[in-house]
Amino acid sequence: GLVGDNRGILIHCYSIGSVNSNGRAGGLEGRAGGLVGTNFSGDITECYSTGAGRNDRLDRLYPGGDQGGLLGYNDGTVTYCYSTGAVSGTEDVGGLVGENGGYVIQCYSNGTVRGYLDVGGLIGNNTVCEMTWESCFCWPGTVISSFWDTQTSGQATSDGGIGKTTAEMKTKSTFTDAGWDFVGETINGTNDIWSICEGTNYPRLVWQIPKGDFLCPDGITIEEDFDYFFDHWGNSNCDSSNGYCDGTDLDLSGTVDIDDFIILINNWLKENP
Repeated sequence: GLVGDNRGILIHCYSIGSVNSNGRAGGLEGRAGGLVGTNFSGDITECYSTGAGRNDRLDRLYPGGDQGGLLGYNDGTVTYCYSTGAVSGTEDVGGLVGENGGYVIQCYSNGTVRGYLDVGGLIGNNTVCEMTWESCFCWPGTVISSFWDTQTSGQATSDGGIGKTTAEMKTKSTFTDAGWDFVGETINGTNDIWSICEGTNYPRLVWQIPKGDFLCPDGITIEEDFDYFFDHWGNSNCDSSNGYCDGTDLDLSGTVDIDDFIILINNWLKENP
């Protein structure tokens, strides 16, 4: 969806397009993901994908494999990421990662997952095997504090991760109890990586939330966010001590004024073209 073969670093990246693969399992051409096809020892942090992924290779000798909502294959490190797109394939199919031999830390997925062999709500196959002329060796992946939605995915099991209901996946404590760093709490850190509108939405990465989306549910609305903004119109002495007037001083100038309103309007138009 974004990168075919990653061996470097991806931070604050996303993909919303659908990905279709016609490759074979066990070959590089068979690995496809919503964000990255293959992650060879790379680092992926605070990224997400929302597009659907599909592998159309269905012949018996070389079935389509390594299909994931975020990554087809991983032997690197994936931290603070999520995927929401539907995933389908035949072998090693996962809502987040199709085949994992690396680290998956504090991630989630909620997309529909369909396949035939080694299929999981979060991870399809959490063991990677490599063959040489002399031998075959395998190693397991590591999945830490990561979740998938058992209801929306249609999968009750996964080769790694913890399954939760949709209601639980929209509850902040599900994640904070597992050490996730959210806005509004400091026990798990002060970097404020995640935010959530409880009971309405799944967690989102703070960096992806547009300026002007002040209130739940997600999205800038005239009825809520504009009213909230104008309740602070003309406020001055905005600084870090008052959260820059509860976040309405969008340009951090110290005053809620026309410049902030222009930022709000532009971001609203992006969501409502």
